[in-house]
Amino acid sequence: MRKRIDITIIVPLLLMIIIIAFFIIVTNGRLFSIGNLKTIFDQTIIVIIVGLGVIFVVAQGGTDLSVGTTIGLTTVFGSMIARTIGNEWVIFPIAIVIALIQGVLNGLLVAKLRVPSFMVTIAMLIGIRGLVNYFVAKQAHLYLAGPLMQSFGSYYLKLPVLIVLVILAYYLLTHTKFGEYCKAIGENEAVAVSVGIPVAKIKIIAFVLSSLMAAIGGFFTMAKVGGTNTTMGSGVEIDVVMAIFLGSVLVTGGYSAKVPKLIIGAFTLSIVKNGMFMAGLTSIRDTQTVRGLLLLIILFVTIQISRRQFSLSHKSHKDLPQETTPTKE
Repeated sequence: MRKRIDITIIVPLLLMIIIIAFFIIVTNGRLFSIGNLKTIFDQTIIVIIVGLGVIFVVAQGGTDLSVGTTIGLTTVFGSMIARTIGNEWVIFPIAIVIALIQGVLNGLLVAKLRVPSFMVTIAMLIGIRGLVNYFVAKQAHLYLAGPLMQSFGSYYLKLPVLIVLVILAYYLLTHTKFGEYCKAIGENEAVAVSVGIPVAKIKIIAFVLSSLMAAIGGFFTMAKVGGTNTTMGSGVEIDVVMAIFLGSVLVTGGYSAKVPKLIIGAFTLSIVKNGMFMAGLTSIRDTQTVRGLLLLIILFVTIQISRRQFSLSHKSHKDLPQETTPTKE
């Protein structure tokens, strides 16, 4: 049997190629200068890393809008403890522990209390941002990244870490029971429960993964901004969600959730932002309008394609010869 081409990957890929061609023309080729390509990669790496955790939640038909504030809380609180102790390495265990606690809390609220993930994580976004501002205000001065945190800005570290995390996330989502369970929950949670999938446990693990990836993204954020501040991680959650949906992952998740789609969407978003800046469209009104239109277009196209694939699949299933039972003469 011939393997059917996944057109939901082809569509965002073609969109990215069209956008690249457009901005190459508009910027007279400056989009592909070495320096600008580095800028695009630097803008994209944090979105991809954080998105590698969020995609497991999205696969279940949920969302995690608290990842930006997770970056802020883990880095600000971790750096505050590190300064008090006088050891920069302390940031790592502190950040991981905080991320674990937040992930478990998010997962319990969603899985056990059945509060919609949007409501839980938007509440976390607001509440944790307040905690970040409190901890920053308690410090005499903002924490400046030391040599250890600055090393996260090196391509010798960024590239290997990104490659390893992408491979791990791809393997988990594609080749493990956990990944299959995540997608099965997104396809139909009631059916997943009926066949014995531990839905609550899988949801909690997905939120923990999301928070852990956000904490790792926080280390790269510290290197990028040179330390910590009150806006650490602000807006990352929107960029991650945009990247996932620009990659044609459906809001219902399920089997549409794939790591390559996240990567395509993340680079598309960075190219749009960077291309608009180089073309002189720097106002917030312009950028928000263009990003919103792009998201609406790609969501409309992918939903239509998914409906068409479903109807074709349903039709082909009906056309299959049905088994008949012999009748007695």
